[in-house]
Amino acid sequence: MKLPVLVAFLSLAHLARSDENDVTIGAGVTPVQKVLDLLASMKVRGEEEKQKEALQYAKYEQFCANTQEEKQKSLKDTASQIEILKADLGKISSDIADAEATLPDLTKDIDKWTADKDTAGKERQEERLAYTKAHGEYLKAIQNVGKAYTTLKSQDVDKEQAKSFIQFPDLLEEGTDGVSAEADALSAPSGARAAIQAFLAENSEISVAAEGPGKAKGYEFGSDKILDLLKQLEGKFKKERMTMEKEEMDK
Repeated sequence: MKLPVLVAFLSLAHLARSDENDVTIGAGVTPVQKVLDLLASMKVRGEEEKQKEALQYAKYEQFCANTQEEKQKSLKDTASQIEILKADLGKISSDIADAEATLPDLTKDIDKWTADKDTAGKERQEERLAYTKAHGEYLKAIQNVGKAYTTLKSQDVDKEQAKSFIQFPDLLEEGTDGVSAEADALSAPSGARAAIQAFLAENSEISVAAEGPGKAKGYEFGSDKILDLLKQLEGKFKKERMTMEKEEMDK
């Protein structure tokens, strides 16, 4: 029993004893009855307060239980996360050790690749210079073959002129020194020059059509073969030049 209730009860009991010999107070209600009514009223209020306190306690108890469950779950999750972080830390430490072990080899590889790159750069520069030179010589060779073709096509060529052409005067040979092996092979005696020599030998027995004032024009019917040969030579030079340009673009 709570202290205020006990104090009230004692006060009422004292009041009842002091008034035992008094006359009945209004309508036959004795002091004892009044005390009993008061006690009954106090009991009702006490039970109501008890229920309120029990309800409030239940709420607090549920709150504490929920909070405790949440905190325990949070602690468990935190502990699990700590274990994961420890495992990650161990793996990272292992990876660092492996990386440090491979670092010297990687450094050697980088040094080697750098040296290879420098060497490749120098070689590429030399290739580019060689390409530029050969490309220019191809252009000159094609131009000179074209000039020779135009000259032969626009002029009558007698036997002596055809023979002198075998020596490849400036119209064909000018500016072709240093042309690549392919171009040189086409302009060498075993190539175009040999073909012209064969043509002249083939027609060496043909008599001159007319002898009299002025030189007779020879090899008129055969000049087309020489022109065809020059045309083929020009075509080969152009084809090789295009091949060389494509290879240069692919590098």
